[in-house]
Amino acid sequence: MASYTPPPPNTDWRAQRRVLREQARLRQIELRSARRSSITGPLLLIVVGIVFLLVQIGRLSATKLWFDFARWWPLLLVAVGLIRLAEWLLDHRARAAAADAGAFYPQRSLGFGVGILLSLLIVAGNVTGHHAERLFGRQFQLNQDDLDEFFGDKHESSQTLAQPCPPGTTVNLSNPRGNVSVSGTSDDGQMHVTISREIYTRSDAEASRKAQQLTATIDREGDTLTLAVPSVEGARAMLSVTLPTGTGVSTTVNRGDIQLHSLRAAVSVTANHGDVDISGIHGPVSAHINNGDSSFSAHSITGPVAVEGRSLDLTLSDVTGSLSLDGEFFGTTHLDRISGPVRFHTSRTDMQFAGLSGELEMTPNADLSADQVAGPMVLNTRNRNITLERVSGALSITNRNGSVTVTAAEPLGNIVVENRSGAVDLTLPTTASFSIQAQTSNADLNNDFGLSNTGSGEHPTLSGTVGKGGASLQLTTSQADLSIHKGSIAPLAPLPPLAPLPPRLTTLPPEAADGMREAGKEAQKQIDAATREAQKSSRSNGRDRSRDDNQ
Repeated sequence: MASYTPPPPNTDWRAQRRVLREQARLRQIELRSARRSSITGPLLLIVVGIVFLLVQIGRLSATKLWFDFARWWPLLLVAVGLIRLAEWLLDHRARAAAADAGAFYPQRSLGFGVGILLSLLIVAGNVTGHHAERLFGRQFQLNQDDLDEFFGDKHESSQTLAQPCPPGTTVNLSNPRGNVSVSGTSDDGQMHVTISREIYTRSDAEASRKAQQLTATIDREGDTLTLAVPSVEGARAMLSVTLPTGTGVSTTVNRGDIQLHSLRAAVSVTANHGDVDISGIHGPVSAHINNGDSSFSAHSITGPVAVEGRSLDLTLSDVTGSLSLDGEFFGTTHLDRISGPVRFHTSRTDMQFAGLSGELEMTPNADLSADQVAGPMVLNTRNRNITLERVSGALSITNRNGSVTVTAAEPLGNIVVENRSGAVDLTLPTTASFSIQAQTSNADLNNDFGLSNTGSGEHPTLSGTVGKGGASLQLTTSQADLSIHKGSIAPLAPLPPLAPLPPRLTTLPPEAADGMREAGKEAQKQIDAATREAQKSSRSNGRDRSRDDNQ
C-alpha cells in the first residue's frame, strides 16, 4: 500500500482540503483494485454449466430439472451463504495475521456479475415455483418443429405407396421428423403407406421443391422391406402404415411419436425425441427410448417386453409375458397385470418379482406402492416410502430413509427387511406360522403374536417361533418403530397363463398349405394311436387295482 504525505504546513485551508480529497480518492481506487474475488462465481458457473450439459446430452430430463429447481431453489442461497461465511472466516484470520505483521490484506468481493446471475436465478425460482406446471409441463416444449411453424407458412401435400408384403416379411421404417402410425389391418397381403407432408416456408416454390425432396423410398432385400424418408429442413412427414397382421416391424424415429397396434409379430422401436404407444401386439416387443422427456406405454401385449434407455413416464398393462425395464426413468412408472417375471433396474432401484396380479406404481416423489405381487420378490432401493399390499412368497427389501409397509399373503415365504432410518410395519395372516428375528434402535418394537421383547431399552429385539415355524422373518431397522400385526388377508388373484407366441407365417402359399394339411393328418393319426394306447393302459391298470382291492 502506498504511503500518504501529509499536506504541507502553513498553506491555505482550501488547498489542504483539495489535497485530502485527492488522497482519499486515490486510496479508494487502490482499495478497489486490491480486492480479491470470491470463489462463489466460478463454482456457480461450473455447476450451471454441468447441469446444462447433462440436459443437452439427454442424461437429465429438462422437465424434471425445472420442477426440482422450482422446489429446491432456496438451497442455492443457503449454499452461497455458506461459501461466503467460510470465506469471511478465512479472511478474518488472514487480516488479523496481516495486521500483526503491519501488512494489508484485501477483502473478498462477490462481484457485480455474480450478483446479477444470482438475481436472475432467484427470479426464475420464484416464477417456476408458482407456474412450473403451466410453463414447463409436457404441454410446452420448444423444439425445431415449433420454430419452423413459427417462422414459416404451412404447406401440406400427401403421397401414397403400396408394396406386396408376403408372409415372413419384416418392415424397417425410418423417419427423421414426424409421427409414425403402424397397424396390422391390411387384408390384401400388401403394405399400404400414406405420407402426409408438412412443409413450413414463406415461398410456394420452396415448398414444392422440398415436397419433391421429401419422397419416401422402398427397398427390398430378401425378406426385409425398408421404407425410408429423407431429412429435409423445415419439413416433416407423418407416416400411416397398414401391414398384414403377421408382419414384423422395426421403427426408428428421430423426432416424432410412434404408435403400433394390432400386429401378430415381433415389434422393435427406437424413439429419440417422442412418445411411444404400443397395443394389441402378439409377439415380443423391444423398445429403446433415448430422451428423458418422452413417455412409453404398452397395453395388451402377448409376449415379452423389453424397454431400455431414458424416458419420463412408463405405463404398461395386460402383458402376458416377461417384462424388463432397464435405464433411467424420471416420471411415474405404472404397471398393471403382468403375467411373467418383472425386472426393473435403474441407478437408484433394482427390483425383481415373479408376477403382478394387481398394480404397481413408482412416483418421482419417492413413493413405491404395489398390490398383489407374486414372489419371490427382491427390492433394493433408497430414499423411498414402500407400501406392498398382498405379497406372496419370499420377499427381500433393502431401503434407507423411508418407511416400509408390507402385507404378506399366503403362501408365506421367507421375509427379509433391512431398513435404515425408517419405520417397518409388517402384517401377517392370522394363522401364519414362522420364526422371527427382529430388532430396532431408539424406538419401539411391537407385535400382535404374544412374543416378548428382549435386549436393552434402547435396542429392543424380538425372537421366537409362532405355530409350527416354517417361514423365516428377519426384520431390521434403526431410529424408527418396528411393528408386526395380525390381519385377515385375501389371497392374490390368479395370473393369466403365459400364452404361446404365434407362428411366424400366418398365411401359406398353396403348395405349403397342402404339405401342412398332409402333415396335420399324419400328426392326427399319431395322436389317435397314442390316445388308444393310453386308454388301453388305463383300463388294464384299473383291472389290476380292482384285483388288488379284492385281495
